[in-house]
Parts: sequence; structure tokens; C-alpha cells
Amino acid sequence: LGSLLAALTDAVFNPDTAYNKKLISLMPVQFASTDASTYNKIRSVLDFVSSMTDLYAVKLHRMIIGV
Repeated sequence: LGSLLAALTDAVFNPDTAYNKKLISLMPVQFASTDASTYNKIRSVLDFVSSMTDLYAVKLHRMIIGV
């Protein structure tokens, strides 16, 4: 769970790379942060991850790390 949060948080703070753009595209629109504040960016990632089922979180983590 920690590496999933780290990857998504890095993506919202550094959205310029192709990899991070792909990670951000995995997040549904309802979790997109319209505010540029640090708090809202982190909150959007936490809201997304906390809404996941355990199976989806494991599946997404595996997809991100390439398993």
C-alpha cells in the first residue's frame, strides 16, 4: 500500500513525465484535484486509494511495478 501511495503521490506532484501521466489517467475524474495546493493533491490520492477494494489495490500495485 505504501508503494502505491508513493507512486500516485509522486505522479500528482510531477505530472510532466509520460509514466506519471499514465498513473494520473488511472485515477477517476472524481478524484482529480482542481486545487493546486499540496493538501488537496495528497487528499485526492488518499481518497482514491481508500476507496479501492483490497483486490483492486493489489491488482493496481502489480500493474504499476510490472508483475
